[in-house]
This record gives sequence, C-alpha cells and structure tokens, in this order.
Amino acid sequence: MASRVEDRNRRRTDEHLPVSMRPLQEAVESIVEVVKAISERGRLSILSVDPSTGTLSVSASLGEPALPAGRSLRLEPGSGLARMLSEARELVIGVDDGALPEEVRSLSRSFGFRTSFLVPLTPLGRLVGWAVIDEPDSERAFGERERRLLSAAVRQASTLLENLELRDRVSSRQRTFEGIAHLGVVLTSTLRLDEAARQVVEYGSILTGLRAFILLYRPEGAAEFAVLAGEGVSERVTNCVLEPIEVAAIDLERIRVYTTADLRSITRSKLFDHCELEGFAYALVAPLSTEGGRLKGMLIGLDRRVLQLDEEQEVAFHLLVMQATNAVWNAERYEEQMRAQRELATQLARSTTLREAAVAATSSADVDEVARGVLEALREHLGHRAGDIRLLEADGVHLTLIAAFGYPEPTVRRIARARTDDPSLLALRAVREDRLLTHDDDVLSPERLAFLRGSGVLEERHASVPIRSRGAVLGTLTLVFEVRRPFAPEELALMQTVADVVGQAFENMRVYQAEHDLAETLQSSLLILPERVPGVVFEHLYHSAAEAARVGGDFYDVFELEHGRLGIVIGDVSGKGVDAAALTMVTRNAIRAYAYEGASPARTLAKVNEMVLRMSDPSSFVTALFGVLDPARRDLVYCAAGHPPGLVRRRDGRLEATASSSPFLGAFDSLEFVDESALLGSGDILFLYTDGVLEARRGDRELFGEERLFEALSGASTPVRAVTEVFERLTAFAGGELSDDVALLAVMPAPPPA
Repeated sequence: MASRVEDRNRRRTDEHLPVSMRPLQEAVESIVEVVKAISERGRLSILSVDPSTGTLSVSASLGEPALPAGRSLRLEPGSGLARMLSEARELVIGVDDGALPEEVRSLSRSFGFRTSFLVPLTPLGRLVGWAVIDEPDSERAFGERERRLLSAAVRQASTLLENLELRDRVSSRQRTFEGIAHLGVVLTSTLRLDEAARQVVEYGSILTGLRAFILLYRPEGAAEFAVLAGEGVSERVTNCVLEPIEVAAIDLERIRVYTTADLRSITRSKLFDHCELEGFAYALVAPLSTEGGRLKGMLIGLDRRVLQLDEEQEVAFHLLVMQATNAVWNAERYEEQMRAQRELATQLARSTTLREAAVAATSSADVDEVARGVLEALREHLGHRAGDIRLLEADGVHLTLIAAFGYPEPTVRRIARARTDDPSLLALRAVREDRLLTHDDDVLSPERLAFLRGSGVLEERHASVPIRSRGAVLGTLTLVFEVRRPFAPEELALMQTVADVVGQAFENMRVYQAEHDLAETLQSSLLILPERVPGVVFEHLYHSAAEAARVGGDFYDVFELEHGRLGIVIGDVSGKGVDAAALTMVTRNAIRAYAYEGASPARTLAKVNEMVLRMSDPSSFVTALFGVLDPARRDLVYCAAGHPPGLVRRRDGRLEATASSSPFLGAFDSLEFVDESALLGSGDILFLYTDGVLEARRGDRELFGEERLFEALSGASTPVRAVTEVFERLTAFAGGELSDDVALLAVMPAPPPA
C-alpha cells in the first residue's frame, strides 16, 4: 500500500515539477532509503526556490504523509527569512523553538513540519532548493552525528543533481543543436521566402519553448514590414504590418525583451494590440539584418509569462535568429534569381538559340550546309513551321534560295530565284528596304495574295529579316509560324540577331575561303620540287590535316649548289593560314639565299634566325633541318634547329638518328647553331619528316611514335618505298584522320653510272 501511495505521490510530484527541476525527483529517490537508514525519520521533502517570484514550493516529497506537490510560500523580499535562506546554511527548525524568529517557525508550520533539518541543495554552486528531513507529529531533536550523516547524504544528492543537470544540459543542448541543424537542412532545401519563414517560426516554438513566434519582413523596395509567417497567433496578427515610423521606435540594435504593452505604447501599432489581446504579455524581439547591416526583418517570440530564458533557450534563440537571417538572405538571393530568370527567360532562350545558330553557322565552310543547319537549329528553339534563307547574287538584283523547309514544292520552285523588284515576296522588300518586315507590313497586292494563298501562309504570322555584313545586305532569313499574332519586340530582336550571326558567318566563310586559297597557293609553291636532281634519288609527300581548318606551315626543298653539292631542307612553321604560309615562304627562300652565298648549314640557319626574329611576332617560331650533301663524297653536313632528328636507313636495314643540337628559329637571339655530319654509303637513305608523324594519334591518347616509324622504315630500300610505307602505316594507325600536317622527304645518293 505504502509503495502505491509513494508511486502516486511521485507521479503527482512529476506533474508539478518544472522542467528545469525534474532531476530533483531522481536525486530524492536516490537518497531516500539512505536518509531512512540514517535517521529513521519518516519523510524527505524538496523545497524548490523560484528566484523570479521569490516563491518556495514543494517540488518532491516521499514518506507518509507526503506533502502535496505545489504547496508554496511566497517570501517577502528583504525579510529575515529570505535573507536566512539566501545564505544557504544548514538549519534545524522547531516550531516551538523560541530562539528562532517567528517567520522561520511560521515557515515550518506552513509546510507542516514539527522539528525539521534543512540542508541546501547547491548543484554547480547555484541554490535551487532545500532538502527537508522531518518526522511528522514528532519533536525528536536531531543529534550532531545524525545531522552530519544527513548532510553528507544530501551533499551526495547535490552531487547526483549536478551530474543529472549536466547530463540534461548536454542532452538539451544537443537536442537544441540537432534541432537547429535540422532546421538548417530544411531551410537549405526551402528556398521560397514564405516557406522558409514558416519553418523558422514553427521550429522557434519547438526549440525555445516560447508559445508563439512571428517573422516580419520588408521586401526590396517596400517601406512596410509585413508578417510573413506566424506560429501560435491568429490571422488578425499575421495580417498586420509595421510602418517605418513604428519600426523606428523599437530598439533593433540588439535582441531585447519588451512587454507587449510597452511595444503597443511606443509603436501605436495594431500588431501589438492584437498580441496583447491574445494574452501575450512579453515579446523577445530580434533584428534580422543582411549584408551591410541592412534591416530586412524581425523575429519576435511571444509568451504569456515573464521571459527569463535559461542558457539553453538563449542559445536556441540566438541560433534561431542566425538561421532566420541566413534564410532571409538565401531566400532573397533565390527570389532575385527567380526574378532574374523570369526577366531573362526570353534572353536565355535567345542565348540558346543564338548559340545553336552560331554553332550551326560555324560548323562548315559550305554555305548551303550552314544555311540548312541554321534553319534546323532555329526550328528546335523557335518552333516555326517553315523557313528559308536566300542570298543576294553578285548582280544585286536576284535572290537565290539556298535552304528551305516546310513549304509546298511549288513555293520552293517559285522562290528558288527571284528578282528583288518582285512584289509577291516579302523577303525581296526586306532586301530593298533593308529592314525587318512582318505580316503586319504586308502590302496585299494581287500578286502577294496569290503567293500567300499558294504557299499556305496567308493566315500565319511570318517575318523576313535582312542578313547583313559590313553594312551590306547579303540576303534574307524568313520564318513562318502557325499562330497569327503580332510579334513581341524581343522576338523580332532575336530574329535580327540570328540574321546578323548568319551574316557574320557568311562573311567569315568568304574571308576564310579567300585566305585559304591564298595560303594554299603559297604553300603549293613551296612544295614544288624538281623531278630530278643530279646525284640523288628522292621522294617527297605533303599531306594537309583533315581536321585543320587552315593551311599549315610544313615545307621541304631540294636544290643544287656549287661544285655538285645539294641543299636539303625540311621545316615546320608554327601556326596556320596566310601568316604561316608567308613566313614559310620567307624562311624557305632565305635558306636558299644564304646557302647560295656559300654559308655552312649552321651559319645559314643562324642568319635565318635573325631574320625570323625581326619580321615575325613573338609567338611565331620555325623548326628546320638544313643539310648540304656532296653526292660524290657521300658526306652530309647539316644543322637541326629544334627539328625532329632525321633518320639514316643503312643499306643493311639498320637505323641511325641524326643529331639535333641547335635551337629553333625565331625564339632567341645570339644562340649558337652547330654543324653536324654524317656519311651516306651506297644504298643508304636519309629520311626527314615533320612532327605530325610522331604526334599522329589513335583515339585520344596513343601516339604513332618513333618505334612504329622505325618499323615502317626497316624494310624500305628505296626513297619511294620509305615515303609510301611510312605514310600508309601512319594513316592506317590514325584511322585516316590526321590531326596535323605531315611532310616527308627521303633522299638517297644515286648509284654510280654503270
């Protein structure tokens, strides 16, 4: 029976115990048996102290009869009893002890104590209450030994209470941090401002224990602060706003506690009127400021009781304010992005369209292929059902169709070639007037009506846009859409920009073709060798890379010198196109000129280096191997300036590499160029090549390399076989697609006449 009563009392006590005092129950339970064994007293009670109200109340009581939980006594501030209790000393109180002040004895009578021993509970040095040991209906005195033992037991309870409080603090703080972390995760995935605000106020009540929260926010460009989200408040609160003058009355330099009456008084705002009417007496106000200290909003916690937050609640509230501030900042950035996306949606589509059109316009050097690619790219993004591109002929009078889709066959034949003064075609007017024209600009002459009906576009919207380059009209772009409505300005601007892209592409193709033709002519002249040269047998080959958009700078030469000697050259100029071809021509001719003067290979290349340095830009350079062969003596004097070493294939199949000890041309001044020598016996072949051989690739990584080159030359007994074998193996290795130009030159001293 007694245990059931104690269980009931324990449950009743738990119900009245403040959250911060819950560990007391565990502390009491841990020592009650010890206390009974020490003193055989019948009851152990805990009186808790509430410093905010000056109230002493029963928080826990075990024994018969147990004191009812919640019984309390308010201490008058400054009274002798209040001072005595604040000293946290052990007290023995007897209700009939005349030596004690009356208010002390009154305390005993208030709680039903006869003779009691009061021991302070001071976990972590903080007075939280008193342990009271007494024996109901008995005035038996407490002996000194009994008091010492009871005091030790209570200190044990205080120690346990310390541990329990520390445990609960850690647990509470951990829960706080976990809650804040979870809120952070939620806010990270919640980019809309209203949803983020709702999450903040919901978590606010959970984490801090405050009854209600509201979050006010001032949108960019707005003056008023509106309630963006509320938790625990009615719609009349969430429908309120704060005017700038009302906000200015609030101290928002820091987090501060107000009464709602004070806020109502200083702001004269209906918001705080409503809060007060809903029973909220206190408000915890925190500013939400973003970068630069700009006030963007306020987070307000509301409660009906005095706001005296404990350490965990303060931590939770400060972290909540940080999360709310970050949420506002992130949501604003998101809103800005969304606004920018809405504002730039057309531009995004425009950019995509332009990019696709530009890709199509630069994907080929063929005008017809480019026109078809552009129309197809535009169709995917603009959704027109028909379109065409026409170019103005050189006579300036006729427009020729180069690409079209979506038209009936008779229409395609009709617009294949037409004069610019034809009144039936809107595109011809666009050329004559040099401006963008739409169906709204149509002059519906009989000829025009007949054409529109025949082509099926009478009830559709369409536009013809001039294609320009360098201020001149090159042709037109015409697009036809199924839905007839006026074109938006951005649509017209997009079509004009696309037409300009096409015009620039056509102009680039024209310039490219002219440059390519010139460069090809220059390079072709550099690769022409005589059919025969006395004293040697030779073979050569040049292959322009399939992937190279412009002509490269590879070259070779074989020419006669004095006394029956021969000049042999192979080289490679950096870059491509006209500039590379021009430097190639100058370099090749300069080598010849200095060689005719009788200069050695090293001296010749030294002079060429000075010339290249003077006439080319710093990014240009040349690699070259120049040798002088005396067919009669079969000796070769050469200088290799940064060029891949040549190979000498001996008659017996052995391969020897020539030296390459001099710097490339056009990079550095005053460097030494060195002559080297080699002897070519009967049947020996000198094989020269450019770096496109070794660097040819299979796929993305594997190179042709020296080993494969050596294998190709090992069985080649003549210059023709050497060049043919190397090139066939090279193209087979690369799958027929060489990424760089290749030049090959094989020279063998001619056998003596029979």
